[in-house]
This record gives sequence, structure tokens and C-alpha cells, in this order.
Amino acid sequence: MITHRLRQETHPLHLEVENVLNLAGRSWSLPTITNLLTRFYGFYSPWETQVWNQLGMWNLEPLFQGRQKTPSLEHDIQALTAQNVDFQHIPRWKGGLDFFDVPTLLGSMYVIEGSTLGGQLIARQLEQVPGVAADHISFFRCYGDDVGKMWREFQNVLQTHATSKQAEDAMIDSANKTFAELAQWLKGI
Repeated sequence: MITHRLRQETHPLHLEVENVLNLAGRSWSLPTITNLLTRFYGFYSPWETQVWNQLGMWNLEPLFQGRQKTPSLEHDIQALTAQNVDFQHIPRWKGGLDFFDVPTLLGSMYVIEGSTLGGQLIARQLEQVPGVAADHISFFRCYGDDVGKMWREFQNVLQTHATSKQAEDAMIDSANKTFAELAQWLKGI
């Protein structure tokens, strides 16, 4: 199954992202949470734009409906800062991921969709910080009670498009590139 291969073959770069985030060892406060969410916004916003622009080529728009994370990030950043934020001035990731075909697109989406599972754990940790309400960190709970359902649906899409070893290899390569780009971007927090 492709999700097993993805999990195993992206594990080192997944760990690199976790190490950069250092969630367990970080001292959390409203400013550090806001900084983390702002950094995520700087990556997700251009990534989602790039993905959305590619989906039409393969008639996959329905796959992305309801999976955008930037609205939650914008909400959370506004709620935590209690002021109007000019999102146009937030530094953006300028890297590029090449989505040559559906498998490369899905490989990159694997990283972003998989993060929703870990987001549940992060949310529980951040909710313990004084002054942080559940609706201040909606990004980490973006699918609410449907996170398992959304993940299974995405796994089914991955499996449907993993039609050959070449397609699987493209997914894995794209996922690894996405993890590497994300790790590099997050080093700025």
C-alpha cells in the first residue's frame, strides 16, 4: 500500500521537520504560537495557491475543496494578536515544487494532509498555554471530528493514483521534497 511506503520512505525528512519544530522542548506563549502560525502561513499560502492552480489540469478541484488551511491560519493569527493583520506583508516561502503529474501533486499533499493528524496532538498541548482558546488554534484542528474521515478519503485517493511503481516513486519523491522545503522554511522560527 502506498501510504506504508510513503510513511517509511519519508520518515527521515518527517523527523527533520519535527526536530526543527521542537514542539516538546519549546516554551510556549502567545507570541511563540503566533510566530509558529505565521511561519506556517508563509508556507501554506503559496503552497495552496500553487496546488490550486494545478488541480484544474487534472480535474481534481473537488479533492481540495474543504482542505485549505490558510483560512484557519488567518483566523488564528488574527485571534491571537487581537489586531488586524496585513497578511500581504507576511514573508512567503519562495521555493517551488514541481507538480508534473497527479502523483507528484498527491505526494506533496500527503505531507500537508498527514500533518492534520499530528495537529490534533499539538492542539492539545497548545490549549494548555494561558490565554489560548481552542478557537485560537483552529489550524491544528482544521477538520474537527472529521480528521480521521478526511485522512481515509485522502488515502483512498492516493491508492487510486498509485497505479505503478513509477507513480508511487513520484509520490514519494514529491513528499520528500515537500518535507525538505517545509523543514528549511520552518528553520526561521
